[in-house]
Amino acid sequence: MVKCPKCGTEVTNPIKTWPLPRRFGKQGGKSELVMGLFECPNCKARFRAAVKAEAKPEETISIKNMVERIKGIKGELMQTLKNLREKIKTLETERTCKLDD
Repeated sequence: MVKCPKCGTEVTNPIKTWPLPRRFGKQGGKSELVMGLFECPNCKARFRAAVKAEAKPEETISIKNMVERIKGIKGELMQTLKNLREKIKTLETERTCKLDD
């Protein structure tokens, strides 16, 4: 909740909100400040105030982590390929058995 600068009435809900990105927060990571446009229900004054600040931890992208992820994906794809080849072989065997009957 924010207070009206003219009469001091507490206003709960903003009319409109928008993000204001900031470069660095207190912890060194990026943070985003959300601003709001409020209207006082008592004196009808409109004013802006900060609604909330969200801290976004800085994601570290390293080549080593990327290589590990790619290796994991490659292993999964190779296993899928192996399973598909086995299923194709089984289906071909079943087809030849059906055709021979």
